[in-house]
Amino acid sequence: RAILNGIPAVDEYKKMEKKYNQIAKNMYIVEGNFHADLAMIKRHVDKHVRIRKTKPVVVVDYLQILLPESDRLTDKQAVDRNIVGLKRLSREFDIPVLLISSFNRENYANTVSYASFKESGAIEYSSDVILGLQLLVVHEVAEEKNKTKKENILNDAKNKIPREVELVILKNRNGKAFDRMLFNFYPHVNFFEETDYSEDLKKLLGLKSDVL
Repeated sequence: RAILNGIPAVDEYKKMEKKYNQIAKNMYIVEGNFHADLAMIKRHVDKHVRIRKTKPVVVVDYLQILLPESDRLTDKQAVDRNIVGLKRLSREFDIPVLLISSFNRENYANTVSYASFKESGAIEYSSDVILGLQLLVVHEVAEEKNKTKKENILNDAKNKIPREVELVILKNRNGKAFDRMLFNFYPHVNFFEETDYSEDLKKLLGLKSDVL
């Protein structure tokens, strides 16, 4: 927290460096440079398994910039086929694949749902777990009828530090869905801080006290 507040803390930096050095040695970042496709991802996974003798956790950032299998496909067809291909990759190598997706612009002011995910219906059917991240203020925005007021509320929330954001579990194949978690997001350091739901917040969302 001292670092987030801009207070010099040598000891804190040293702790962070030690911690991230342990993590960094197990991370491999492959720049797609807008030329990444399923075949490229599969080659890297296969190479990793053969050389390192371990199974990686694959993170794809992000879905909509993966190249299509064919130029003849529509945007939706291309995205759906890439999702199915990543699911096949997960099963073939028995590895988890974490896929990041952008949202449709028209859904920025609405609460997160399956319809929020850009150009894709296959996400709902192929994924084991689906998480949606949204500004907490969208609950208030969804109730507001005036377009200008909607935009002002959203802009104020985006400019706020920290931003209050909500993680919604839309699907959990082997567990409970529609759970929620609240975070404070510090954009200048790309840091999420988990916070607790208060009784007032539960009332705002129309949730029972024993839901979370």
